[in-house]
Amino acid sequence: MSLVKNLALQVLTLLKHLWALVCDLSGFSRGLLAIIRFEIKRVTTPGRAFWWVFVAIFPIVIACLLRYVVEPQVRENIQNAVIHQQMTIEQNQQISVPATSGDQSGMGQLPPGAQFQPGQAQPMAAPPPIGSNRDQLYTVALYLLGPSIACMLGALLIAAPAIASELEQHSWIYLATRPNGVFFLVAGKYIVAVMWAFSATLIGVTGGAMICGQEYNSASSITGPRELQLSLSQLNSSVGVDDEFALTMSVTNQSQSAINDVQLRVRHTYEFKLTDLAEKKRDNRGSRLVESIATLGPGETKSVDIRILAEKATGNQVGRITAMMDYPETPSPVSVVESIQIFKESPPTFFWRVVILIATAFFAAIAYSALYLVIGALFPARAMVFCVAYTIGAEGILSMLPAVVNRLTVQYRLRSFLFHHLQDGSGVSEGVGDALLVTGGADQPLWILIHAAICLGVSLLIVLSREFTTAAESDV
Repeated sequence: MSLVKNLALQVLTLLKHLWALVCDLSGFSRGLLAIIRFEIKRVTTPGRAFWWVFVAIFPIVIACLLRYVVEPQVRENIQNAVIHQQMTIEQNQQISVPATSGDQSGMGQLPPGAQFQPGQAQPMAAPPPIGSNRDQLYTVALYLLGPSIACMLGALLIAAPAIASELEQHSWIYLATRPNGVFFLVAGKYIVAVMWAFSATLIGVTGGAMICGQEYNSASSITGPRELQLSLSQLNSSVGVDDEFALTMSVTNQSQSAINDVQLRVRHTYEFKLTDLAEKKRDNRGSRLVESIATLGPGETKSVDIRILAEKATGNQVGRITAMMDYPETPSPVSVVESIQIFKESPPTFFWRVVILIATAFFAAIAYSALYLVIGALFPARAMVFCVAYTIGAEGILSMLPAVVNRLTVQYRLRSFLFHHLQDGSGVSEGVGDALLVTGGADQPLWILIHAAICLGVSLLIVLSREFTTAAESDV
């Protein structure tokens, strides 16, 4: 009974302070702005400015490593696997299956009921579509680097020691004895923590997105026996049904002599339609003639654009374009395969992805600053220790448990907000969403704001009712 009575008295005290603030708006603005100005000067000192720069450049540095180190290596591994697979198929190829009249894709499908026999041309599996999935993969990476790590770290450095720093500097007594001084302190430090964490994360996410969003200026290619290099430009953004785009097909003579009678051909899966080659007839391999080159001199390059229309999205939503090169010196055509992801609707644009990432960072700054502030008020002597423990235990482990309890964490709300606005039906998006246990909707900002308001209210109740002391525990 006494506990309920004490809690009621604390709530009544808080309401009285709030009413006094409402009655004196001019004093409210002066006191709050004074705290904000003072805290901004404090967090812009060289020591804390260094940590702001560290938090800001952390996502940028990791994004650079992913973009310029990891991605080229992954692409090279995929291309090597495709070349090896293609060479193995062509070595074992003895017969070609002619395209049936109902085969609009021109991929040379077998007649109904037919089976592959030893020595027959086997269908080549599509390589992992790294070029098509890179937008989704980088979005997840920037979320983990920005709102999930950088913003959390920024709020931890500023909000967690908010109460402890005043106790250590022996300034708490002066603030507590001033009218509404404690309220101004908590509100001002919270606002500065949100600004500090969000501004650093904003720079990190925007810079990382600019690096990751750059077009990868390379082409999947393979070299023939006479050093003829065939290339097909990579499409780095996914496409939606009814979207028309262009791929560049080029061949370069790297030998010292001219090569005659080079034919460039292309074929596609059911997901695509070649709009500019619609009137071209298919050969017995199901490919269509793109360009016939009488003579290709040493060092000469011939390029041609192929206009493609995405007709439909299948279950795996990955279509294939196969560029082929025929010339007399090769018994079978040299081929390059490019996989492109197709969606029923046009996927989110790069600009929209960046906007949602920034919005997620803003809500993360609001939630984590309030959360670490209340933990710092509860345990001022060991605020950083308890905040780190909570982050690892709740935000790291509890948020990943397949139970309703994970909805109490900030991470779950942020993930749900992000994937709700970037859900594009892709295999990567659905797979990551299932792995991260995302089931929320558009109401996540409301839950985050309610969470922040509750944490701020609890913080005010604690600092207004608790008698803080700077004495050591052994002296009590």
